[in-house]
Amino acid sequence: MQTGIDKLEIIIVDNNSPDVKKLKEILSKYTFNNKKYSLVTKYRKKNLGFGCSYNYGASITKYQNIIFLNPDTKMIKTSISTLLDHAKKNNANICGGKCLQINTKNIHRTIFNEPTINTMLFEYSNLGKLFRKSGNFYLNQKSIKKDTKVDGVGGAYFLIDKKSFIELGGFDENIFMYLEDVDICIRAKKLSLSIVYCPHSTIYHIGGASSNNKYHIAHKAWFDSREYYVTKHFSPIVSIPIVIIYKIERILLNIRMKI
Repeated sequence: MQTGIDKLEIIIVDNNSPDVKKLKEILSKYTFNNKKYSLVTKYRKKNLGFGCSYNYGASITKYQNIIFLNPDTKMIKTSISTLLDHAKKNNANICGGKCLQINTKNIHRTIFNEPTINTMLFEYSNLGKLFRKSGNFYLNQKSIKKDTKVDGVGGAYFLIDKKSFIELGGFDENIFMYLEDVDICIRAKKLSLSIVYCPHSTIYHIGGASSNNKYHIAHKAWFDSREYYVTKHFSPIVSIPIVIIYKIERILLNIRMKI
């Protein structure tokens, strides 16, 4: 295993996955030099979501820099060392790298503006397609060639210093999946923590594989997360009408799935 850095602690948290036997078989093929790399594997009896498992993994690490990495990703040799170097160079509390779709090599959208009312209406619902209107959420990553301060970075691959993570209280465990990365970044922004996008550190991301592409599970998590997020971050006069729209969408989708 090559990463380009001197010491690395790898923490794998299994969320009671159905393919845990396969995971153990894969891990048995790797050997780790204790002086350079260490491996910690935790098997949870219940799947409590991404954020909960991220928090659990972060709580047992002995290092001051934490990199969160989705299981459906592939790194190159310099991915971690480059991200760490650029985070230090920019004094970034949070630093996210570039994610390329593993088959097409297209850039996976991972940097964003703080969600607004328009975002909640036209990016997080189908109203954007209906009215052909953008929520102005994602930034144009193709045009960004240097380290850039942003409002938020995607959770598939990002670094955060442990002190900041503790200050933020970690990920919000009320969010099972989706928007947990948006939530923690916006909370970090409100505390004036520095968030930087580093296009020089690259990984390859499949996307969706960690939920095993189960259509109904993914959609339920998405509906739950966006309703929770808008209620948490916006006033009732804004959030209540938007939640009603989301609930109507949920009902319509459930009807469609039964047809």
